[in-house]
Amino acid sequence: MRGCLAVLVLAAAFGVAVVWVAGPPVAAGIVTVGLGLTGFEAEDTAVTVVADPPLDLLGGRADELRIGASNAAFGGLTAATVDLVLVDVGIVERSAASVSGRLDGVVVGATDERLAVASIAFDGAADEADAVARVSAGAIEALAARAIESRVGTAPDGVRLVAPDRLTFTVAGVSAEARLAADDSGNLVAVGVPGSAGPIVLVAAESTAPFELNGLAVEGGQLVVRGTLDVEALVR
Repeated sequence: MRGCLAVLVLAAAFGVAVVWVAGPPVAAGIVTVGLGLTGFEAEDTAVTVVADPPLDLLGGRADELRIGASNAAFGGLTAATVDLVLVDVGIVERSAASVSGRLDGVVVGATDERLAVASIAFDGAADEADAVARVSAGAIEALAARAIESRVGTAPDGVRLVAPDRLTFTVAGVSAEARLAADDSGNLVAVGVPGSAGPIVLVAAESTAPFELNGLAVEGGQLVVRGTLDVEALVR
């Protein structure tokens, strides 16, 4: 009996030691596989799991989860680089209390309204993090020119993004301007385009990943869009 008990104690001690030493790398491997199953694809993905003590991993909990990737596609967008830090993580249920990070070289939108976003930085609750997206003037101007031509039937000339939230252009030789805004559905729209019966949707909310737009302004030659981002939904 004593011999059997000794074996059980040793086995338990060995199991604890394995989790203590190998737990974080094993958990990182599980997270990497899980990301793939959710549709996350990338050329290179690095996952780091931090748990203190490592035995918390037995319950599927981690203090911190770091995800880095390049040339990634997920949640209706693509990104040249991904850098996420999730805190108080439920590994199995893919949940987190808070998140911070940055996406660079992002492309969002449906096939006919793709928009290149220089960067999206975010910080806050994982399901509603404060986010700031920066879009180059050229990307917005090109998108607006196509959308205006599609709606009014005439290609605008000299489309320019100007502060605080305007697009200026000419249509059939007549100078005009429109205001950029978010409509009630969260779409990015151009308001007041001559010849258009209503706002022209530039980027539809349902095609842009779980980002809720709530403010925008032209700053430093870029369109700066502020809103909230559900980061959990991106990797769920």
